[in-house]
Amino acid sequence: MIVFQAYQFKLKTNDEIEHKFRQFSGSCRFVWNIALALIKDRLNNQKTEKIINKNIPVHYRQQPYLPSYVDLAKMLTFWKKTDELSFLKEAHSQILQQKLKDLDKAIKSAFTKGNGICFPKFKRKYKNNNSFRYPQDCKIEGSRVFLPKIGWVRFFKSRNIAGKPKYVTVKQYADGWYVSIMTKIEIDQPELNHYPAVGIDAGVKKIVTLSNGYYFTPLDFYKLEKRLLKAQRVSDRKQHPRYKGDKTKCSKNFYKQKQKINRIHKRIADKRYDYLHKISTAIAKNHGIAVVEELRSEEHTSELQSH
Repeated sequence: MIVFQAYQFKLKTNDEIEHKFRQFSGSCRFVWNIALALIKDRLNNQKTEKIINKNIPVHYRQQPYLPSYVDLAKMLTFWKKTDELSFLKEAHSQILQQKLKDLDKAIKSAFTKGNGICFPKFKRKYKNNNSFRYPQDCKIEGSRVFLPKIGWVRFFKSRNIAGKPKYVTVKQYADGWYVSIMTKIEIDQPELNHYPAVGIDAGVKKIVTLSNGYYFTPLDFYKLEKRLLKAQRVSDRKQHPRYKGDKTKCSKNFYKQKQKINRIHKRIADKRYDYLHKISTAIAKNHGIAVVEELRSEEHTSELQSH
């Protein structure tokens, strides 16, 4: 049985490495925005074409067309050759291609009915977590990872990495840069008959209730939420735009306070993430089969309302 395992470690960076990270992630964000602008322009032209096609013969009508990933990848090669966008050559070509693949997947998901996914939006510099992904050519030796066009970067190795690396993602969080390593490993098929089956019911007051009577209550974030509320009040007193259309520039103290707020959010998310993993690990180790309730879908809800 083939299993994909993910590992995440914090990187040991300096100013030069972080500058490269920001440069690469900025190029990925730029490629996403310029490709999305082309797709939106094409969609707007299709609306005009529909109006024109009503008054011309069928054999002269233009067929609707959206750029695919292959078309966008060809455009990426063209952009690199121009003088204005020559800075894209400094970033690794595969991380830019991966960003175009993400955009192509997001476009297809937006046009799929019933999944509730909205059309992708433009990525803003200060509203987006910096990240980029390598599909290959990365190496791992001990507590070092080799990133093409960047070099060897050390990380805090908290556990051993099993399997062959498939994807390597570098992402910025509130407390620094992290590397996520997706590995592919083949293991033996576990025997499920030796462990009992269990049913799982998700709730609010109790996060998970098992069919055998055990349940897990939510964590108490009162102290962290109190700190978060205080930090947000301090941030509101700093110089920043107060309403839509306000052109007041954000002060440096506002960005510093924003970093403090992001670190508190990161700590809350880490605690919740760790707690959920402990719950899932406890269920997986003690039960061979876990059956989860099927929530009512949007289509089923609309059918009930129509009846």
